[in-house]
Formats: sequence, structure tokens, C-alpha cells
Amino acid sequence: METMNEPRTILLSVRSSDKMQVQSQDASAEWVDQISAEGVYTVDIPGMRGGFSELFWIKYDIADPLDYPVVRLRSGDGAWIELSTRQIEALPHKSDRSQVYIIDFD
Repeated sequence: METMNEPRTILLSVRSSDKMQVQSQDASAEWVDQISAEGVYTVDIPGMRGGFSELFWIKYDIADPLDYPVVRLRSGDGAWIELSTRQIEALPHKSDRSQVYIIDFD
């Protein structure tokens, strides 16, 4: 069975005393550098395909597009942190209507 997530845009605020590099995947699965506007990154997440196999109502070989890495963060030491859509949506966010998700390294 094939599944697909809808394309969406996520606003991400990265707070860190170190300089952080933020990248996201474009529609061709290439990592692209993001530039912040007033400390907020606008991340466009393309629609991605996934799926699963099923035998006697038991799902296996599950590939969920919400678990694919869509954002990478790198601090000054060069270590990458990859986040999926599901992980980003689990982050704290501003309570206003903007829905800016917050990553705080300080």
C-alpha cells in the first residue's frame, strides 16, 4: 500500500549561542541551506511517498513520510542533527497563531 504526505510549510526558530547552519530537503531530496528572517526559518517540506506491506491485516515494512529527515542542523563543531516532520511537530511552539516551532540549544 502506498501513502503520501501533503506538502507543507513549517516555521522554525533555532536558539543557540553557537552559529547554526540549517538545511532542508527540496523536492528532489537535495539538502539546501536556509536563511533566517528575524531568527525564523521558513521550511518548505515537499510531499513525499511512503508505504507499507500488509499480510492478514498486519502491517510490515512501514515507510512513513512523516519519519523521513526533512531538516538538518549543524553547530560549530560540525555534528549534524536531523529532524523529521513528526519530531518537529513534537517541539514546543509559540502559542500565537504563527505556529513557530522552537529549538533551544542554550
